[in-house]
Amino acid sequence: MLNYVQVPKALLTVTEAACALNCSTDPIYRLIRKGELPIIMRGKRYLIPAEALQKYISTHCVKY
Repeated sequence: MLNYVQVPKALLTVTEAACALNCSTDPIYRLIRKGELPIIMRGKRYLIPAEALQKYISTHCVKY
């Protein structure tokens, strides 16, 4: 039996980022176009660094 180690993803697809933000992919593409969310291009695919998404979440969090 093999033991697998779960390694957190360093890069997320647009769909995965949208799931993390609980939204559709349209707002993610908008953030990318506006330069608010950095990407890495792999061919035609946009990959979003997980750290960048976490930074976006923490800087846009509203505290009551």
